[in-house]
Amino acid sequence: MRPCRPLAELVADAPAASGAGPDIALFEPDPRRFAEALLGAWRAGRRVWLAPDQQPATLAALRQSMAQWPSTPGPAEPPLVLFTSGSTGAPQPIGKSFRQLDAEIAALEATFGGRLGDAGIRGTVSHQHIYGLLFRVLWPLATGRAFDAPRIDFPGQWAAQACEGDLLVSTPSLLAQWPPSLDGPKPALVVSSGGPLPPEAAHRVAAVLRAPVVEVFGSTETGGIAWRDAAAATPWQPLPGVEWRVEDGRLALRSPHLEDAAAWVSTADRVAADGEGRFVLLGLRRGLAVVACLTAAGRERWVNGGRRGLAAELRRGLLSAFEPSLVPRHWRFVETLPRNAQGKVTEVGLAALFRPRTPVVVSSVADEGRCVVELAVPTDLLFFDGHFDAAPVVPGVVLVDWAVAQVDSAFGLKPPLAGIEVLKFQKLVVPGTALSLRLERLADGRGVSFAYESAEGSHASGRLRYASGVPA
Repeated sequence: MRPCRPLAELVADAPAASGAGPDIALFEPDPRRFAEALLGAWRAGRRVWLAPDQQPATLAALRQSMAQWPSTPGPAEPPLVLFTSGSTGAPQPIGKSFRQLDAEIAALEATFGGRLGDAGIRGTVSHQHIYGLLFRVLWPLATGRAFDAPRIDFPGQWAAQACEGDLLVSTPSLLAQWPPSLDGPKPALVVSSGGPLPPEAAHRVAAVLRAPVVEVFGSTETGGIAWRDAAAATPWQPLPGVEWRVEDGRLALRSPHLEDAAAWVSTADRVAADGEGRFVLLGLRRGLAVVACLTAAGRERWVNGGRRGLAAELRRGLLSAFEPSLVPRHWRFVETLPRNAQGKVTEVGLAALFRPRTPVVVSSVADEGRCVVELAVPTDLLFFDGHFDAAPVVPGVVLVDWAVAQVDSAFGLKPPLAGIEVLKFQKLVVPGTALSLRLERLADGRGVSFAYESAEGSHASGRLRYASGVPA
C-alpha cells in the first residue's frame, strides 16, 4: 500500500487555470492533460463539470444543467459535477466534494493497493465518468502511480501497449468479448464495473491474462459500495468505511462516499445477507431491458446461437453506434408480447418477463456424493404472484424443481424423474430467506435425497428417484 495525498494538497501544487466565471465544462481524452486541467480549475476555485461526451444533445443538456445548478460553495472545497449513466432515465448531475473523492481513493488503496506495487494504470473506460475518473486518474494521481497511458478501445491494444504488472480497468461488455487466445502482458489485477460480469467471462479472462479478476459494485450516486472475486462469484465485501444493512429486502448504506456521511440512504438494489458481513445481490441489476418479437431471421439466429448468442450479436451492433451505458443489458425474446385482459401491453406484464424464477446461488460445496448449496430467495420471485397475496411463500412444487436443478448441477442428472418419495413440507419459505439445500446420493445409487434448512429450521425434504441411476 501507498500513502494517499489529499486532493487539496495536489490542488495546492497545481498552477491555477485562467479565465473568469465559477463553472467550467471539461472534456479531454488524454488523461494527463485532463488531470492538469482538472487540478488547475480547482486551484482557481472553479466548479468542474465533466461532460460524458461531445454530442450536441449532451452539450445542450450540460448547458441547461449548469445554468440551473445552485451557486458555487466556498473556496475550500470546489465541487466536481458528474452525470449518471442515464440507464434508468435521463442522465442527472451529481455533485462530489473533495471529502467524498478522498474517501473513495483511500478505500481503493486499502482494498487493492497491496496487489499493485508500482503498477501503472490502463483502462478501457473513460475518465469522464466516475468509475474511470477514480481508477484511471485520481487514485493513481494521489498515490504516485503512472496513469498517462491512452484509453484502450479493444483487447489487441492491451497486448501491444501494456507492461507486465499493469492494472487493467475495464467493463463487462469488453471483457465478455476478450479473445481466448490473445497473448499479452500479465496484469497485476483486472477490475470490472458498470454491470454484472458473467462468471464464465471472468474465468476466461483470468485464464487468458493469468491474473485475478475482481468486480466493483457502486454507482455515480452512491460511490463505491463493495467488491468481490468475479470468477468465484463470491458475495459482495463492503469497501472500507461502507456500512450496510437490509431494509425491506433492499440495500441501505451509510458511507463516506455519500454527500451526507452520517445518514442512511436506501437503494433500489435487492440483497440478502450471507451471515459473514457480506451480501448477495438478488436478481437483475437496474438497467435498460428489451422485450423483442423475433422475425423469421431472428428465430433462426436464436436457434443457431441461443438467447445469449443473439443478445450478444445485437449488443455488438448497438455498441458500434452508442455508449455502453445506453445499450440494453437484459433481453427477452418472445413469440408475442404479453397482454392483459383488455388486450393491452402493460409495463407490469413486460417487467414480469425479467423477474427471477430461481434462487441466487451463494455457494456450492460438493464432497463424495454430497453437496451443500447456499441459496438466497429473491424478494420479487415470479412464483410469489398469487401464492399468496397477503403473505407470499414459495410453492412446494417450486422447491422440488429447484432441488432437481441443483441435482443436475451437482451430479449431472437431468429429468425425467422416475419418482419422488417421502416428500415433506415442514415450514414455509418466505421472500428473502437464506436457504441451505443438502443433497446426498442414496446408498442404492438410484436417487438423491434433498433437504432445505434455514435459521428457522427444516423447510422441506424428500428423495428424487432417477431411472438412469446416479453415477458414482
